[in-house]
Amino acid sequence: LRAIWGAVHTWKVKSDDGYFVRALDRFDDTEATQRDLAQLFEELLTGLIVYFDVPRTGRARHHTFGVQEQAEVLEIVAEQRLVIINCFSRIQRLIQELKELGL
Repeated sequence: LRAIWGAVHTWKVKSDDGYFVRALDRFDDTEATQRDLAQLFEELLTGLIVYFDVPRTGRARHHTFGVQEQAEVLEIVAEQRLVIINCFSRIQRLIQELKELGL
């Protein structure tokens, strides 16, 4: 993730007029792209923290007390897994866009 963040913000690509500019500057709206990128990474990191912080059954240090609690835990895990999968899909699209821009 650090490599992708660094590539977007520091790597130089050739613009249409032949000059080298940051990859981020090749997007139509640089400020909106920066906000979207920050939001994406924040969402991914938050999702990972929540996902790994949820107690899992079957581990000695985690104990669920009932069927309903176990169902709630599994629901939270499934929801966070979907958030993480969505973020990685968006990162893949970002990489494809960077490739189209000349990276």
